[in-house]
Amino acid sequence: MKRLFFLFAAITLFASAAFAKPPVSAADAAAIAQNDLVIRQLDGRVYITEMVLKKKTISGQPEHWEIFWSERWDAKMKGKKEFGLKVMMDGSYQRLVR
Repeated sequence: MKRLFFLFAAITLFASAAFAKPPVSAADAAAIAQNDLVIRQLDGRVYITEMVLKKKTISGQPEHWEIFWSERWDAKMKGKKEFGLKVMMDGSYQRLVR
């Protein structure tokens, strides 16, 4: 009986962690991305096409939002193109480049 209880507790804990509401909502992440476009005066031609919530991974990658732009453009790094933003759950972000 104890085993069954601990198994149920472990499954419940895992499920609640897997479906927990992220600290930065989709709307907040979209606002951060849109504001970045406005600051860089790109909002007239570039828009958000996709948003994906990436959960924390075993390898240590923290939970974050990946937001993709409607077009790519030259990044500050030679030979690289910017294609979106990675918004962390503390509200900080970094540009996604390839």
